[in-house]
Amino acid sequence: MPNNLIIFGCGGVGSWLADFCVRNESFETISLVDFDFVEEKNLVRQNYTRNDETKSKVFALMQRLNSINDTTILTYNRKIMDELDLTFDKETIAVIATDNVVSKRLIGKYFNRWGFTSPS
Repeated sequence: MPNNLIIFGCGGVGSWLADFCVRNESFETISLVDFDFVEEKNLVRQNYTRNDETKSKVFALMQRLNSINDTTILTYNRKIMDELDLTFDKETIAVIATDNVVSKRLIGKYFNRWGFTSPS
């Protein structure tokens, strides 16, 4: 089983999933991909605090996760808008938690090259 996780989108789903995986020591490496910054409106349902406001989501989340344990956290502060933006290993479990349809399609297409299928 792959020992690496990549989370595309660090909002309402991705931020909490990353926290859960770090606390359970499920993966050796967790990669976070998001282009957005923490805003006050995010604090209600996303895994951020007032101290995180104006920070990039990947940086703020990495800081939180590093305070929990020594899981390796990689950050990619970017928006996936082109297949060329994707350079991730096929031995990685990918979670698509973005709210952008174009990004979702590109990520799905990228990982389907190796015969992966999305659950129906």
